[in-house]
Amino acid sequence: MSHSNFHSTTTFALNDPTRLVRRLCKHWAHKLITEYNETEGKVDFGNGKVALFYPQEKSLTIKLTTPTESELETIQSVIDRHIERMIPEDEKIDIQWQSSL
Repeated sequence: MSHSNFHSTTTFALNDPTRLVRRLCKHWAHKLITEYNETEGKVDFGNGKVALFYPQEKSLTIKLTTPTESELETIQSVIDRHIERMIPEDEKIDIQWQSSL
């Protein structure tokens, strides 16, 4: 029986992506396994669901891996909601997830 994961990626413009990744990892560290340094963040949501965050100078790339398509959509939604809450109110972002196998 073959087991394939589901993947999605997004990259969007952001004024201070390093700060956001640090805040997200710190927030989730209370319940989940997280890793953070200046070049990347990782959040392990458990059961094969992992988010990798790659801040660049003025943009953020996020890569997700999950065992099922429905979990992929759920984690995307969770991340979207947290980002919306954590960025400055005057900053507008456009998160467009691209799915792939």
